[in-house]
Amino acid sequence: MNSRYAIQNPTSRHARMFASAAAALALAGLGATSIASAQIVFPKPAAPAAVLPANGSLERAASPNLTQLAFRWNQSGAFGTPSQPLPTQFVICLMRAGDPPCAYPGTFLVPATGGTPIYNNLQVVGYAYNYTAQNIADTFIDRALTWAMGSCVGARCSYTTTSRSLWLTSKELYAIDVQESFNSGPASGQFEITAQGDNRGSTASGTTSTEFVMWGVYNDGPGRCLTNPNRPGLNNADEVITNNGSQIPLGMLGPPGARVAPANTIAIRPAGGSVDYTIIADSQSLPAGAMSGNLATWRKPFPAVTLPVSYVVRIYVDSSNVLRELNESDNWRAECLTYQ
Repeated sequence: MNSRYAIQNPTSRHARMFASAAAALALAGLGATSIASAQIVFPKPAAPAAVLPANGSLERAASPNLTQLAFRWNQSGAFGTPSQPLPTQFVICLMRAGDPPCAYPGTFLVPATGGTPIYNNLQVVGYAYNYTAQNIADTFIDRALTWAMGSCVGARCSYTTTSRSLWLTSKELYAIDVQESFNSGPASGQFEITAQGDNRGSTASGTTSTEFVMWGVYNDGPGRCLTNPNRPGLNNADEVITNNGSQIPLGMLGPPGARVAPANTIAIRPAGGSVDYTIIADSQSLPAGAMSGNLATWRKPFPAVTLPVSYVVRIYVDSSNVLRELNESDNWRAECLTYQ
């Protein structure tokens, strides 16, 4: 018999203990009622120590009902004792708002096998366990969750004292393109610009918001925005704009004449130059897997300016952060627009 589990099932021992206790009570002159009221406490394992997912984790979900999630925890003790046996199984509980506390059999019931020994001074002091849950129901995704777990002998469990927060997200929206319509420009007297995005999540994006920002930038001739940070006449307060909309003062790129702009520079804007913006709150929902879908269109009058002229338009999808996404850094996209 494996020495780790030699005392896992205390049922027969408890039966003998109860019989011995009953005999002792009878010898002491106590009646059947006293015997029946005597309470025998069945031992439980020590509570586990949760490791992963960490508190506040944001994890990828896959719909329909295809989410996988890896759990890791530690269990103290190298050998069981009569007062504290080693567990025979573990329960893992995923809980939504309003769900009851973690209790047997939990959301997942995991056998206490395959643990990796944990050593301290060359002595085994416990075991580390891993379990990957499969096909988690969609009722657990895109909402606030907590998780907890317990170590059990049969259905008798000791539970973690605190729950950890968790979010399983099926949302992943990318800003892809700043698309100008055919009738946008000085001839029509208006800008008409559409923000396009990919929905790389596994569910519809839902109604979100899209922010448009427009900067007046230096022009470098027909059809071009200025990208050379060393052109004479620029000053350190002017800003490089990259294709994700980042703005970097020229003074951070080195001394005049030796400035090095990022490879994704699309334009340079004068310090204190013109800027306009708007937020379209009811941007269109994109179905799962949609590529280059139209999210929102911005229309505004074209200013009275001398041509040629250049602008940069930056889009920011889900600007109000309605969605919980694994990667928020790809929600920006900026492009140069020139008119002559």
